[in-house]
Amino acid sequence: MKSSVDSSVIVAAINSDDPDHEPCAALFASGSSGAYSHALSETFRTLTGGRLGFRVPPGQATGIIRDQLKPRLHSRQVKAVVLVL
Repeated sequence: MKSSVDSSVIVAAINSDDPDHEPCAALFASGSSGAYSHALSETFRTLTGGRLGFRVPPGQATGIIRDQLKPRLHSRQVKAVVLVL
């Protein structure tokens, strides 16, 4: 079974200073993870927004996501769901 990951796992996998870097990087190396498109958008926002104490230029963040992350992730699509409250 493949898992879907959130942006926090994606960012930890590429940020070697993150305390959870090792297990997150290992998860990506296994090639068994997927991500919804919004997780990649959140990753871009995190990398370029400065929340981590640094800012990655937008072009570089795009390259990281396109060249390093997407080839290792299985894309997942969000399906429309009707919520009844």
